[in-house]
Amino acid sequence: MMRIDAHHHLWDLSRGGYDWLSDARPKLHRTFMPAEFDPLLKEAGIDKTILVQSTPSVAESEFLLELAAKTDFVAGVVGWVDFEAENAVLQLSQLSLKPFLVGIRGMMQMQAAPDWVLNPGFAPVFETLIELDLSFDALIRPIHLPVVTELAQRHPNLRIVVNHGGKPEIRQDAFSSWALEISRLSQNRNVFCKLSGLLAGMPEGAKLEGLSPYVDHIIQTFGPSRTMWGSDWPVLEECAPYATWYAITETELARHSAEIRQNIYADTAIEFYRLPPTPEPTD
Repeated sequence: MMRIDAHHHLWDLSRGGYDWLSDARPKLHRTFMPAEFDPLLKEAGIDKTILVQSTPSVAESEFLLELAAKTDFVAGVVGWVDFEAENAVLQLSQLSLKPFLVGIRGMMQMQAAPDWVLNPGFAPVFETLIELDLSFDALIRPIHLPVVTELAQRHPNLRIVVNHGGKPEIRQDAFSSWALEISRLSQNRNVFCKLSGLLAGMPEGAKLEGLSPYVDHIIQTFGPSRTMWGSDWPVLEECAPYATWYAITETELARHSAEIRQNIYADTAIEFYRLPPTPEPTD
């Protein structure tokens, strides 16, 4: 079974521009590059990855695209453009000329207005994504779920993937409202969901069994053909090692068929990000 980590980051602090990283997050406040990640992937049996931007900078996107070109395990890069810039479409068009770009990410959770992404002035960027057959990653919190629903309805030909299940808080009194909005969002067939980043929403000391309703709801609503697995490494390291998250998801997915697991672990990401077909195994 092929496996793709559909969401991880890499960064070099010496480049600057990572304002969200500080001494307050000691596990993350350092450089993370391919040489450190590669053995973790091999141990888990991960074949390819999607490298996702982690700071709002076109320069970082260019850096990641250059990194992908010399890193065997990276199959695609999700970059960033400044939606508010007059030349946003030009930024996107120029990035798209480089190999490995598969989409861009909107860091909606960083915006003051929850409906920021619905600015009519952003429509040309979304239309260009559609024309270039690129996708849109939505970094959001539960408050943004209805906003993504409206975005999906405005642009039905735009492929959208919600990062980290919409970042639910893994506690009993938060499940119902999140689950309702996820159900509504999933009715839009152009919207996908990443099974990643969920450990960050768990209270300290919570039992892992608390994840199951969230994992099950994502798979039940989006279906395996619109659900993809990711790690969110190295941000994951604040919660658990890579091998631990992989083992948790292996347990969660064990009750599903091999076909469903193949979708979640690889085929959905291949389809969504328009990755090259997987070669047939040879004898």
